[in-house]
Parts: sequence; C-alpha cells; structure tokens
Amino acid sequence: MRKRDDMVEALFKGVEDNAEDERRGHMGASGIGAECPRQAWYDYRWIIRRDHPGRMLRLWERGHREEEAFIRDLRLAGFRVLEVNAETKKQFSFSRLWGHFGGSIDSALQDATGAWWLLEFKTYNRDRFRELQRHGVQETDSKYWTQLHVYMGLSGLRRAFFFAVCKNDDHLHCEEVEYDPRVFEYALTRAEELIYSETPPPRITSNPSYYKCKWCDYHAICHLGDGDVAPSCRTCQNGRPSKGEPELSELTNEGKWVCLGDSSSRSIEDQKACCNSYRTALRILD
Repeated sequence: MRKRDDMVEALFKGVEDNAEDERRGHMGASGIGAECPRQAWYDYRWIIRRDHPGRMLRLWERGHREEEAFIRDLRLAGFRVLEVNAETKKQFSFSRLWGHFGGSIDSALQDATGAWWLLEFKTYNRDRFRELQRHGVQETDSKYWTQLHVYMGLSGLRRAFFFAVCKNDDHLHCEEVEYDPRVFEYALTRAEELIYSETPPPRITSNPSYYKCKWCDYHAICHLGDGDVAPSCRTCQNGRPSKGEPELSELTNEGKWVCLGDSSSRSIEDQKACCNSYRTALRILD
C-alpha cells in the first residue's frame, strides 16, 4: 500500500479555501437553544473569525447531504415534501425582531389527511443516537428541541417530524413533536435579550477547565482574555443593532446595524468591512 496523505491534505485545503463566510446577519434558531448563552452572543457579535479545518467542514456538510437523502426517500415513500418556496425558489425562511432573529426550515411534509408537518433532519453518532432512541429529543438535546419550536412558531406549523440518522450504521429515528408556545416565547425573549445586550451574558461556568468550555471556539477569549477581537461593526463601540423597523414575515433582509458615529444604517457587507473609525468595544470581553 502506498499512502498519499498529500492528496488528502490537498483535498482538505481545497475545502478550506472555498468555505463560505459563516458570519450571518441574524441570530439563528439553531443556536438560541444552546446551553451557553454567551456562545450565542459571541456568534451574533462576530467576536472572532473562525477558520475551521477541512475535515470538520466536510463533516458538517454531511448533514446537508443527509437532508437531500431524507427528502428523496420520503418522496419515494409517497409523501409530498416541499423544500423551497415556490415564489422565491429558496428555502422557507422567517424572521422576527426586525430581521435580527430567524431561520430556515429544512422542508415541510403533507400527510395522507392533508395536514402539513415541519421536517427537521439531524445526524448522530452511535452513542448519542442510542440516547435519542431511549429518551427522545426533548430530554437528550435542548438545542434541537428549542430549534424545532422556533421553526414551528415562525412558520405557523404546529406539528413536526424529527428525523435522525446514525452515521455509524444508518439506523433511523423519527418522532413527532407537538408545538408548545411556551418554548417559542422563551426562545424569542432570550433572543431579544441577547441581541440587544451590549455586554456578554454570564458564562455557564467560571472554570476554564470545564470540558464543554475547552471544546468551545471562544475558550481563549472568554476565559483567558487571550486573542484578538475581529474588527467589524458588531465589535465596534459605535455599532448597535437596529430596532423599530417594520417586521419581516420572511428573512428576505437581514437586520441592519446603526453606527452611532454618523447615524448611518449598515448592511451586512458594510458591517463586515467596518470603517476607518472602528474602535474596539472593550465591553465585549467583560
């Protein structure tokens, strides 16, 4: 056998070089249910530029490939599945809080009675999958549970099918989830607090050796004050998220930011570029 690690490295580098900018204009439904609210705040504020290795980027892409497989197979089973808005030809996307909070649903399914269900698809390793089968998504993953309710709350769908695939052996899990408005309202309240807070919320622990913190991309800057804050309007002391603009029923426009220096409204691309008056907001490291 003649191993060619150079080919593997070249493949990973190609993935890294062509990775999309992960900085989104809105706080996503997929993050608001995370155990650590400070992580969600850091994500929304673009505190650092994260450069993920090609292997991890490919691993995360696996989830997108599984979505396509699930939709294909459900259609083969005779179900009607819609994955894009017929008018926009894009995913069904929704927002609240003046465009600063929202998300896009994987798809929706119509059953034999004509009722519509939200569809959500996830990939699991063997150990997590076994726990999911024993206890269900509500007990095993609050992040996914909250995400489901945000999507139902935003879309108006009141029932969901949560599908999961075990990456080790391709076993499948499906459970139905009924909408609980209390979960949605809690997520919406939490999102508004995080979006408009000028200082980060408390850490989940003050112990920098806590295993969940050590895995976090923000470990150094959060616990050790080590590392550079990435320049953008979101880390500038003059930047503030807009508020009071008309609500959007769909996430066609991301929430804008306002510069206190000249009272201008900044688009997503403007925020990423920032300007010559940029001044780091030290409060983001509190």
